[in-house]
Amino acid sequence: LYDLSSIFKEFDFEFNPTSKGYGLGFSFTEDRKFIAQIDEESNAYKAGLRKGDRITLRKYAEDHTYEAEFTVLKGKKETTYKFYPAIDIDIPSLKDTNQNKKTLSFSS
Repeated sequence: LYDLSSIFKEFDFEFNPTSKGYGLGFSFTEDRKFIAQIDEESNAYKAGLRKGDRITLRKYAEDHTYEAEFTVLKGKKETTYKFYPAIDIDIPSLKDTNQNKKTLSFSS
């Protein structure tokens, strides 16, 4: 495979060392009714979801640019949590800059 960071540096591109990708930040139980495990650094955890929460409603697309919505039962109270299911992945991405466009011959 190619080392994109090295290639971007060689051509003096401006880039981000990581990209955003899709990731809920937690796993479901086998029956998909509860949260089995949750990453404490995830947006889901930051929104308020916790291990053991019973999921009563879920709306999400497998796309980090769309807001996910989960309604869970904690004790006897239902609460809805919204978050973007985004995680950082180790794939560098070019920045949308005039210099990069010029280098790529997308502008004069």
